[in-house]
Order: sequence, then structure tokens, then C-alpha cells
Amino acid sequence: MSIPDAEKGGIIGSALFIAAILAIATGGYAASVAIVIDSSFTSIRPIVGVWEFTATGTGMLTVRGDKWETAPEASAVSILDDMFKGLPESVMDEVKAYYYFPLALVPASDFNGGTLSVEIQPVAGRLDQAGGIAYGMASPDEYWVLRLNSREDNIILFQYIKAKRFTRHIHRVTIEKERWYRLSVRVAGKRMNALLDGHFLFEYDMPATVRGKVGLWSKADSVTGFRNFVVDTAAAPLEPGHFQSGRREESKEAQ
Repeated sequence: MSIPDAEKGGIIGSALFIAAILAIATGGYAASVAIVIDSSFTSIRPIVGVWEFTATGTGMLTVRGDKWETAPEASAVSILDDMFKGLPESVMDEVKAYYYFPLALVPASDFNGGTLSVEIQPVAGRLDQAGGIAYGMASPDEYWVLRLNSREDNIILFQYIKAKRFTRHIHRVTIEKERWYRLSVRVAGKRMNALLDGHFLFEYDMPATVRGKVGLWSKADSVTGFRNFVVDTAAAPLEPGHFQSGRREESKEAQ
């Protein structure tokens, strides 16, 4: 994780501070948790990448892939080890796979169904202009990502298996640079729905139910803004079983 000291003129890392009360008795969040951007690192921890906090409006968190010049530091392994107790050394060794994927996680999250949504603004990037939601992370090398990319004009569902990224579904849609979009993923049992600005895009039947941490994800040199992150654990109303324009792919490792 590369977050230079502010006194050196670097980037100030940021956290997403949860402005709702944790449901301590049940070990999870209240039904709907609105996220407010804050710089305290109390409720979300950058794992990899350079992150910038902007205190304007409701606040914004920006991943700065353009200023990322070093590989993940040893601190990334330490943070993951602290979040995911008792993991084997082999899993920790796979943290190198995060080099191209900036990531910030909510340590206290344990999401197993409901709706996750965040506003995303792709800004710049020569290789990628991507941003998305990571969910179902029971282990650092096993999780799902729904992301948009303005360089590719698509939204893709990825699955990470043993730290390898597999494409599960591709939906073609025009994504404009420097425009805000609300990306949402709804999960009920093994089924997920993807939505953009409240409009249903596609569904996917995952091989198993998911449970684990959630967070924000990006790729390579993307400069991407995030704001208004919401975790809603209420039962998600899924669309009827059908696919809309897109391409479903199985067991294809993404490059």
C-alpha cells in the first residue's frame, strides 16, 4: 500500500467512515448503512494503491493509479492477516496478485445478501479507467467484483479463485469518462443482479452463496472517484430469471 506522508506533498489516504450504528448484537450492520467519506481509516482500510480524500460536498475517495509506482508493501500482507485470522501462509503469499488491483476493504463487514451500491466516476487512465465493488471476500484470494470501465465501454462480473481473475459475464454499455454512475449489485442466495443507475443489466447464478467483506476495487493506472457507498442487508428484490444483452462466460481467466 503506497500512501505517501502528507508532509512530503503526497496523497492523503482515505477511509469510508460508517455513519450508522453497527448492530452489535447480531454481529453485522443495521439493515441499511449509508457510508460517509472520511479520512480516519476507522471503517475502511486501503490495502493496495494510492488513495486520495477530497472534502467537497459529501466527500469523495479517489484511487490514483497514475501515482502508483511501487508494488504492494509488506503492510498489505499485515493488514490482510489482521482482517482474516488464521489464514495459511500460502494465501498470504498470493497478495502479490493485488499489484494491479487497488483495493480498500471494510474490516467489519460480513455481507451475505442484500444490495451494495456506490457512485463511480472514471476520470483517467491510459490502460484502464475502472472502478467497482468487491464483495463476498471470505479470504483475500476468493471474492467477486462487479466493475465498470470507460475505456472498454462495458460492465464485467469477475470471480477471483486462488487469486486468479475469471470473467463471468460481460455487458456492453457506453460508459462516459468524467461522468458519475451508480453501480449496484444485488445478492439473494446464489443469484446476483447487476444494475447501473437503477436499471437492470443482467443476472448471474453464482456456484455458491457468498459471505465476506466488501469494499472498493480498481485496476492498474485508473484514476477513479467513489462516493455515496451504501450497504443494505435487507432482502434484495431480484429481477425474474432472464439475461439481457451481454455475454455470459465461464471459466475464462482474465488477462
